[in-house]
Amino acid sequence: MITKSVGNESYGDGFVYYDPFGMRTEQVTTENDIFQGMRLNGYTRTDFGADLGGRIIRDKLWFFAAYDRTDKPTKISRFNDSVDENGNVTVTRDDKFPADSKDNLYSGKLTWNVATGTTVVGTVFADPSTVNGAGASDPTHSYYPVPIVNRDPSTWQSDLKIGGTDYGLRLNQLFGSKGLLTVQGSRHYDRYQTIPSGTGAGVRSEDWTCAGGDPDNPCDQPVQPNSASGGFGQVSGYIRNNYSTRYQVRGDFSLYFGSHEMKLGGDWQDGKTTAITNISGKQYVQRYNEYGQVYYAHTFWAAGPNDFTPVDNVVSPHTINPSAFVQDSWKIVPGLTLNAGLRWDRENLEDFSGKTVINLTNEWQPRVGLVWDPRNDGSMKIYAFGGRFYYALPTDLNVRSYGQQLFVTTYNFNPGTTGSDVAQNPNVIGHSAPHTQGGIFAEPHDASLKGIYQDEFEIGFEKLIDPTFSIGIAAVFHGLDGDAYECGIFPINSLLGGPAPEAKRLYRGIEVVARKSVADKLWLQASYVYSSLRGNYDGEVKQDYVQTDPGITADFDYASFLKNKYGTLYLDRPHNFRLDTTYITPFKLSIGLQAYAHSGPPLSKVGYFNQFYIAQTQLVPIGSAGRLPTQWEANLALGYPFNIGPVTVTGLLYVFDLFNRQIVTNVDNNWQISQGVNYPKTPEQYPQLFYRPCTAAEASDPAANQCNEQNNANYGKATSRQDPRLVRAAIKISF
Repeated sequence: MITKSVGNESYGDGFVYYDPFGMRTEQVTTENDIFQGMRLNGYTRTDFGADLGGRIIRDKLWFFAAYDRTDKPTKISRFNDSVDENGNVTVTRDDKFPADSKDNLYSGKLTWNVATGTTVVGTVFADPSTVNGAGASDPTHSYYPVPIVNRDPSTWQSDLKIGGTDYGLRLNQLFGSKGLLTVQGSRHYDRYQTIPSGTGAGVRSEDWTCAGGDPDNPCDQPVQPNSASGGFGQVSGYIRNNYSTRYQVRGDFSLYFGSHEMKLGGDWQDGKTTAITNISGKQYVQRYNEYGQVYYAHTFWAAGPNDFTPVDNVVSPHTINPSAFVQDSWKIVPGLTLNAGLRWDRENLEDFSGKTVINLTNEWQPRVGLVWDPRNDGSMKIYAFGGRFYYALPTDLNVRSYGQQLFVTTYNFNPGTTGSDVAQNPNVIGHSAPHTQGGIFAEPHDASLKGIYQDEFEIGFEKLIDPTFSIGIAAVFHGLDGDAYECGIFPINSLLGGPAPEAKRLYRGIEVVARKSVADKLWLQASYVYSSLRGNYDGEVKQDYVQTDPGITADFDYASFLKNKYGTLYLDRPHNFRLDTTYITPFKLSIGLQAYAHSGPPLSKVGYFNQFYIAQTQLVPIGSAGRLPTQWEANLALGYPFNIGPVTVTGLLYVFDLFNRQIVTNVDNNWQISQGVNYPKTPEQYPQLFYRPCTAAEASDPAANQCNEQNNANYGKATSRQDPRLVRAAIKISF
């Protein structure tokens, strides 16, 4: 991110944006929509701020500062009624819950001209946000809102704290006209923390007692608690309660001589994530009586195998990334430039104890580009580029796959909710000893594991038709490759019957772009891309499973997942058109329009796998079960300035999703969500790993074909739509 740079003259801006819920069109829902979870149901959004820049000491020290505050008192509700297993409505779609947010964004910059050729720049950026009330269920700040299923505030009351702060300090040192040294140190911090609050911070108590029962004939426990009270419950660390830091030191030296501009440098980065998995009040307390004896189960994270003190489960693994590079830009002849470089990266992934578990060292990345201006006058450009780029694995992998945890349940006759109430009582019938699970865990992986990289190739042509009109065309190829690192309950080779296949993601596209300007009144850019996206790996986000675990998605967990896996990926959009234009009318009204149209996403037909993964097997080649209709929309911006002395006041109006299309953007692709008659029975030792395909006879006889039968009534129904139309007004003051 780059902030504004300032000079000796002061300047500034102030602004206010406003949009209440009434300026947002009602969200469309039909009988073919199966939206789940939480939605907005009322808010008033006020966004205000200012920036200021200028000199502190003329020609020596300058500053820039900016602040933006957004207040959004919000009501949220469910898309659909929440119904328990007995058919009782527990929360209706008309029940409203508070989720009041405050966003504070600020930045600052100091530039110090220490001496001729020596400059020091310090920067800070921050975007902390908080949500109070039903923080974990807020759909505007949570990436995966927790659905509210109980009106009792103790079951949903929580604060959400997200965002972070970045600091940087950079030294630039000129060595005459021949060299430039840049050295920089920086610290990044971010968090996504769900914190049970109010009554939600208490211990959750549940009643699971059943009628009848004795030591010889236990009664059947209910499938859900008879009643519940107390706190929020468990908060998963790697998903909902973590914070991260990243320290980086980097430096490079640029050398200018003759027709060469050379640069060499490197950096060192230490990334750490602290994930805190906890239970509100440190434990669950559950009341049982299946053997005719009333007792209590206390479930909690323990301090250690010999210390059953309830604690939070905390892990803080690191990833160390050193790198180095060298590059050269060589003007071979006037109008012809060759750019070449080589970068090396290393990824050292550590577990919770600081031990290296994955060491990726040979991440060499050559890159070369050629730019030719045949006339050497800036009116034409022919260019080509090829390069390799490695993807640095986030610390999510370290947290999920190389941590430690000890989950304990003790049994006694004490309904108490403190740490001293968890002692095991050997006289509890059927539960004379505590139950423990967990410990140190480490997922298996191939010893020859390689990093994830993407090769990029591009060739293009741009031509200036006249001083105000240019066109260009480019062909692009992106090929993602690399070893599949996936979690599984067996070593990867034995699980898949051989080495895991390489992850593949191939993008090929042709882009045509045109730009036109008329004086300083009109600017227009239009582009069209024809492309294809094929492979067996969506990338760092597994779209069809709504999984955001970079590097460890479920794509390669089991052999059955590889059947019909190579094909058209979710983000494939063969046709993609975009138009951007601004126009300033003779009476100073500025009009901005951004419009797009692109192919709808491809659809799949996914079959049941097991009760943990639900649907994961591709019944037909991925992406071959049809495609949603073309998606298109537009955004409009209007602005009108008027001057009051040295101050300019601009009134602004924005209309997002101008045509209020609310077109379907995705549907339920799960053909099956439970076992069908053909659920596999072989091989006998791992029946859950394989899925029997239709036989020829079954496939040719529709009347008798129960193989791959559909048992999900929601297959093909909408799970998401484009946003409804939103109008936002603003005033900006500049001097």
